[in-house]
Amino acid sequence: MKILTFLLLSLLLGCSQTKDIPKDKMDPALAAKLSELKQNSSDETIDFIGKCNSEISSAMKDVLETSGINLHSVSKDIFTATGNYKAIIKIAGKDFIKWLELPKTTYPLKNN
Repeated sequence: MKILTFLLLSLLLGCSQTKDIPKDKMDPALAAKLSELKQNSSDETIDFIGKCNSEISSAMKDVLETSGINLHSVSKDIFTATGNYKAIIKIAGKDFIKWLELPKTTYPLKNN
């Protein structure tokens, strides 16, 4: 019985560490990076890309910036930014945010 109780508590505690990360609004790589930052209690900032439900207005920019996000560029409904764990989680909860992801590096195709 003690083993069963221990396993249930371990499972519940393990799940609670990432429950505040809205994984439905971000790619798995960003969710994993945020979990790592939370686990390490890091205030490190990371670059990311965001997509909104509509063209980004000045009011949306204000909300993003007052949430602790440093906006780099904005084009229609897409933006690039830098933020720490708390700021990214905060904006992910906003209704106008559709998707967040880590930037991807692409390389030219090689001719063989």
